[in-house]
Amino acid sequence: MFDTWCQNKWKEYKAAGAASTPQVMAQLPAWMDLRKEIEEKFTQPLEQQQAQIQLDLLRQNRMTASEFFNKFDLYSRAAGQNNDTYLIFLVRRALNTSIISAIASSGKIPTTYADWKEMAIAIDDSRRLLLSKDARPNFSSLSNLAKHAQQRKGVTHQPVREPSTSRDTQGTVFGGTGQPMELDRIKGS
Repeated sequence: MFDTWCQNKWKEYKAAGAASTPQVMAQLPAWMDLRKEIEEKFTQPLEQQQAQIQLDLLRQNRMTASEFFNKFDLYSRAAGQNNDTYLIFLVRRALNTSIISAIASSGKIPTTYADWKEMAIAIDDSRRLLLSKDARPNFSSLSNLAKHAQQRKGVTHQPVREPSTSRDTQGTVFGGTGQPMELDRIKGS
């Protein structure tokens, strides 16, 4: 591709030289102009192609939706992509399936790239908040679970009593607040 471009440019410079007065073999541009033309012709498309490849390969994986869309927007701008239909296609392919499922289940499928981005970030942020350790109550003991349940109902906390155990004369252990079971009496009836 570069060879063909060079040959065509040489022909162009030769024709300009032949048409000039006085006639010269070729009329070459200044080095800075030639360099700029080469960079525009070959460097920018290469960077655009690389950004397109990165955009095609991008997947959310462990990134938050916000992090994902920051990268996605960077690559899509560098690749020169601004077609909503194509961007939505790429987003649906790249986001985690749990987010795509949540959007589909919502019954309100976004129709623009901006709406997809907004909805995906909102869903991801909500899920991450619900799953974070700071947002979950500590249910490590029965009293914490009961306290949490009562607080949700507006009831003040009352400690949960641990079950007591007792022994009868035969050494049987009875737990809780119930009465000892009398299985022998039931068998005899």
